[in-house]
Amino acid sequence: MSRFLTSRNVCLPGQVPAPATVEFSPASGKILAITPGYKSVDAPDDSLIDVGEAYVLPGLVECVLCPDEPRTKKKPGEQSTRADCERPDLLPSDPTRRPAATSI
Repeated sequence: MSRFLTSRNVCLPGQVPAPATVEFSPASGKILAITPGYKSVDAPDDSLIDVGEAYVLPGLVECVLCPDEPRTKKKPGEQSTRADCERPDLLPSDPTRRPAATSI
């Protein structure tokens, strides 16, 4: 079953941010289609994610991990995981420093 992510600021290569709706498969993680226009698809409400003015970068894979971050309490050579990055107690206390982008 497809899911849809719609935004007024979808960034595509070589273009300025524009309204669009991204269709993706949660099972495979693959983008199936990008349709120009905000809320431009006829999708059930439970499968449409509206992020409003947030910037969406389809295909961008965020791979920043901070293994040397002392708050993770990792031993030298021990790798950080995605779960480490999502722990609320490890997020910056200043909300303006928290990630504002959405990745799929």
